[in-house]
Amino acid sequence: MKLALVLALLRRWVPAYPVAIAVLGAFVVYEVYRATRTGSILLPVLGALDIAIIVVIVREYRLLRKDRPEVKRAR
Repeated sequence: MKLALVLALLRRWVPAYPVAIAVLGAFVVYEVYRATRTGSILLPVLGALDIAIIVVIVREYRLLRKDRPEVKRAR
């Protein structure tokens, strides 16, 4: 799933950005849950890395939406 999202983000497919944010967010929640259950030190570090990636994705998504001309809706 992550590979498909990476490919979609590399192609700048705008609908993939919110999906990527949601999937990575869910994965961070799972990593934190597993870290508390197992006492792992590595999982919170990887979770922090995933949060940094989410921040980058959100930033790029905002830039893409800002640069993209808005489609006028018919009334």
